[in-house]
Amino acid sequence: MDDVNLDFDPPMAERVFENEAGGDVVLKLGPPQRFDPEDPDSDWYLPYRIEGLPGEPVRRSFFAGIDSIQVLVLGLATLGDVLRAEPDVRLTFLDDEDLGLPSTYD
Repeated sequence: MDDVNLDFDPPMAERVFENEAGGDVVLKLGPPQRFDPEDPDSDWYLPYRIEGLPGEPVRRSFFAGIDSIQVLVLGLATLGDVLRAEPDVRLTFLDDEDLGLPSTYD
């Protein structure tokens, strides 16, 4: 997993959240990719960036799954949990506390 490429532009998808303390927090998703593009049985990863969190200008990482659908579903749900749990950050989307992301708790 040392060969995971976290660089992607343009993003496959992005969402802008409003931080009630001021400023925006932007979630950007790269395309799902195989860990080993040459191996049809390889697991998948989903790179992402979160921009604008206080004290952390850019957070880059990835989620892993057995196929591209699983990595998207798990990634979106986990990112929803992560953003809702950020300390000292209260995010809204379209003036609503519902960020429009699934949760692993549902």
